Amino acid sequence: MPVFNLAQLLGIEVFWRDNMHDAGSWHPDQNAISLRTDLTEIEIRSVLAHEIGHAVLGHECDGSRAEREADEWAANMLLSAPMVANCAKRWPDSPEKWCDELQVTPDILRAWMAQPDNYARASQRLAA
Repeated sequence: MPVFNLAQLLGIEVFWRDNMHDAGSWHPDQNAISLRTDLTEIEIRSVLAHEIGHAVLGHECDGSRAEREADEWAANMLLSAPMVANCAKRWPDSPEKWCDELQVTPDILRAWMAQPDNYARASQRLAA
């Protein structure tokens, strides 16, 4: 499901802002997400999924744990073991190509790979 559709289904307003320091921001008091206007399509997809993760997980503030959890949520929403395994088969030595193919930022791919269950499922698909 495209991330903008998911935001809409969840009743989250998405708006664009110039001159933001961060790529995106979750505003729980407004049930809204702001995105920086200069993002690429891949960044929009990944950042919006990350910010929706904050909303779904009920995060009220920042912190390293909340950021990791939002990255993991976004990664699990955007990626699957078959998708990652297919990229690994096609480009075993070029993970940067995986991001282009999967349409995610390196942070989201790393968050997906860092989860042992995800890595194990992808590895099993590679062995098959």
